[in-house]
Amino acid sequence: MDVKIINIKEKANLIKKLNSLKIFAQMNDYYFKLVKLKRKNNFHKHPDTDEVFWGIEGHFQIELRDQIHFAQYTLF
Repeated sequence: MDVKIINIKEKANLIKKLNSLKIFAQMNDYYFKLVKLKRKNNFHKHPDTDEVFWGIEGHFQIELRDQIHFAQYTLF
């Protein structure tokens, strides 16, 4: 089995353009993506897959039935 350790902070530091998703890893049919945001993102659905949100720096908010607030190093 090929094991690869990825430093997420190093990958995030490579992103220079805001609001542009970058794939940094893959596991089976799932892609791990990074994005630097400075805006409101439009609501959208992915009926055939799940999503995970992880705040690495700063904070953000997701509005579902209830508002969810994220701070640095939180996971949803």
